[in-house]
Amino acid sequence: EDESDYAIFDPCAGDGEAIVELARAWWPKDATRRGVKIYANEMELTRYEALANRKGHDGLGYRWPETTHGDAFALQWDKAKVSILFLNSPYDLDKEHGRLEEKFLLRFVDTIREYGALISLVPFYALAKSADTIARHFSQVHCVRFPDGDFEIFKQVVLIGKKHAPLLDPDPAIRAQVLRWATDPESIQRTWSEPFFDVYAHGTDGFDSLKMYPLDINKMLQRAKPW
Repeated sequence: EDESDYAIFDPCAGDGEAIVELARAWWPKDATRRGVKIYANEMELTRYEALANRKGHDGLGYRWPETTHGDAFALQWDKAKVSILFLNSPYDLDKEHGRLEEKFLLRFVDTIREYGALISLVPFYALAKSADTIARHFSQVHCVRFPDGDFEIFKQVVLIGKKHAPLLDPDPAIRAQVLRWATDPESIQRTWSEPFFDVYAHGTDGFDSLKMYPLDINKMLQRAKPW
């Protein structure tokens, strides 16, 4: 297939090192990199400046159609069809969704085209709040622990799933499996096996537009009441 048609999206990209290294691993040949589209967003200014500096200067030849700076929840887009969503959101609680990781997943799950892939890095226990969402939107769901020595620090796992049209009700088997992973880290595999599934390129993959919704700073300051 024409690998130049792939589009990958990282809404919490930091300085871009993770998404570039993943892309380098997925497309190791120089000739296949030139059309791979990387969409990335970062909120913190110093990391965003490092991310933006990669655009056109990564030495690898990837295309960077949009690199945005700001709150990921202020992003707006048209006709999103992302081949791969790489989601490494902040780890925290959320008043509405229980976990901030679930809030990010709900926000960006619909950017993935059908049969595209989610790759999510989360603490294993955060999966409990996302079990229904994962079981509604994904099949061929797999979970792998970080290596011993690294896992003990943040309890991180990599969850991978293949996107399909959302179900009315969560798939009970997938939901049960995700809940088991969330409560029993010993049930999570420790090593990578053969590739879990294939993701194929489509000529329309990417965003028709991706931009940061402007904030009315003056009005926000007028309404701000310290303490």
